[in-house]
Amino acid sequence: MQLYNGYTNYVPGNTSSKLLHSGPGKVHAILLTGQNATADSLTLYDSLTAVGDVLIKLNVSLHAPVVGHLDRLLPLTFSTGLTAVTTTGAWAFVLTEA
Repeated sequence: MQLYNGYTNYVPGNTSSKLLHSGPGKVHAILLTGQNATADSLTLYDSLTAVGDVLIKLNVSLHAPVVGHLDRLLPLTFSTGLTAVTTTGAWAFVLTEA
């Protein structure tokens, strides 16, 4: 599925590190859901690994999904690359443009 001439990236739960893009790009939307009563999370890094500049960290819990749609004119930008990390019960879809 392509939107915004970009890519929808699925990040499964308990992903220690998943490189979504290398090089510069933009995040246009994030859908995050959790399966635990305690907080699960998604962290996005402007990096080729799960170390470096944190772009955003979102917490989610059971029955409280997070849907973030960023304005096309003000997306979340990354320059080095985009790496995602999730905790055990968090699943995410990240809509990006490289």
